[in-house]
Amino acid sequence: LKASQIVYGELTMKDVSLDAELVNGKLSSTLNSLTLYGASANGVMQIDGSQNTPRLAGKLIATGADTKALLSDLAGISQIGGKADIRLDLAASGRSQAEMVSNLLGTARMEVRDGLLEGVDIAGMVQGVQRSILDGWSDGASGSTRFDTLSADFTVKDGIAETRQLLASGDGFRVEGNGEADILRRRLNFKVAPQVAAADGSG
Repeated sequence: LKASQIVYGELTMKDVSLDAELVNGKLSSTLNSLTLYGASANGVMQIDGSQNTPRLAGKLIATGADTKALLSDLAGISQIGGKADIRLDLAASGRSQAEMVSNLLGTARMEVRDGLLEGVDIAGMVQGVQRSILDGWSDGASGSTRFDTLSADFTVKDGIAETRQLLASGDGFRVEGNGEADILRRRLNFKVAPQVAAADGSG
C-alpha cells in the first residue's frame, strides 16, 4: 500500500509505503519507507481493534528529522532546532487520541546534531550559574545556544517521557541533565547542570 500523506493527530507522515495484514480485528503493518519531517524512516505498527479499548503499538527509526517541526507538532516545543535521529518503541490504548497519549508507554531515544536552542544562553549560564532549573520557556527568555550534539534516552509512562541522561555539548560547554516532558499537557520540567568543557570536550 502507498499513501502520499498520513496525518495522526498533529503528526504528519509523507510518501508512505507499507505492507498490511488484517486478521480478526488486528492490523499488522510494516512501514517499508516513509518521510517524517524530512527524515527517512521505517518501522512496524500493530493496531488491535478486537477489544473494547483499541490498542496501538509500534517501533520507528528515523534519520535526519527536522527537530523543530517535529517537536512543535508532537509536544508544542518549538525552541530546539537541528537534525534528529530518532528511535521509538511505544504502545498506547484508549478510545480517543487524548486517552491514548495519557496511556502512552515505552522507550524513546533522540540525538540532535548541529542544533540551536532558542531562549536559553548556556554560555551565560556557564559564566554565572552552576545549576538551573528549566520549566518551559518564559515570555521573557532571551538568548540562544548553538550546540554540536544533544541526546537523551527516555522512558515513557502514562504519557510522560522521563530522562535521567540528557547530554548536550557545544563550543566551550557541556550540559548534563534530567527531567520529564508531559506530552499530553505539553509541559517541560528539566534540571540541567552546565559546565565549561575542556579542550578535549570533557567537563
